[in-house]
Amino acid sequence: MVTQWNPEDAQVQMNWERYVWVIQVVILIYDWLITLDREVELFWKRDRKRLPAILFFVNRYLSLLGAVPTSMLYFWPEPVVMDNPQLGGRYLDVYLDIFLVLLQVNLTALFILRLTAIYGGNRRIKIFLSALGIGMIVNGVVQLALADRVPLIEVRPLSVADQIGNVPIFSLAQGLHFVYLWAGVFVFDLTVFSLTVWKTASTFRNEYTQRGIVITIMRDGLMYFGIITLTSLANVLVIALASDLLRGLLTILTDILSCILMSHMMFNLREDNSDIELLTTTHLSFVCNPIELTTSAISPHIPVEPSGNDSVNSPKFGDG
Repeated sequence: MVTQWNPEDAQVQMNWERYVWVIQVVILIYDWLITLDREVELFWKRDRKRLPAILFFVNRYLSLLGAVPTSMLYFWPEPVVMDNPQLGGRYLDVYLDIFLVLLQVNLTALFILRLTAIYGGNRRIKIFLSALGIGMIVNGVVQLALADRVPLIEVRPLSVADQIGNVPIFSLAQGLHFVYLWAGVFVFDLTVFSLTVWKTASTFRNEYTQRGIVITIMRDGLMYFGIITLTSLANVLVIALASDLLRGLLTILTDILSCILMSHMMFNLREDNSDIELLTTTHLSFVCNPIELTTSAISPHIPVEPSGNDSVNSPKFGDG
């Protein structure tokens, strides 16, 4: 398939591609730097062998380290294939396929764990989301395989091909496969968001529920899952409506934002659990030794010595 490109139009589209690529890499690295202290405090200093912690580290560093070779292939195409830029684009396309599938599998597992926890470990919710997630992943792998079978687009003139470099170009036929792929992702994200809204509404109707938990659900679930759902929808629209060169404009950005927001959700959950544990510990201390805590609060300078004979050892507040 041969496509004639206007050099000026190709340059404008390539500029948009590069702008978005730089933005997503900067966001990823900047977020990692400003949250590194939270990561160390909340994950590295605690149990790192549990499944949620393992999935967190995979989510955190697969997105970060996977973006490095992608950026090198994107901005420095010469070492890959010097004589055939389109083939270099296919190599980058295959790498991106594997990279995105791994990210999506890990994100799906985290979404299932997160929503199952919100529903108190409900087995039906877990089975439903697992089946939906497996269907989404299978659909994605099938659509990627079908898209890779579509013949390469041969760009003319050669000056435009050199200008594009390794950046993958998706034809209309490939774009349809990617629309089906990301439509599956959007359905999964929308389901997670809808279930979160339903649980939040039912929690607000329950007057006995702790409001701190409700705030966490509202903040993390509605805002973060809502943003993820909207970016997935935007990605589907761009793939369906954009030109051949811009169809993949938001693909990587969508997954990177999902990874970042998922990391923040896990940070917030760990911090909320720490606050609950601290509050519970303080409450238990007061229940176990209320006399000591009350005495210390009334007169902090008077030493209190626990003893079985209060008449002998208890401090006399009337004495000077």
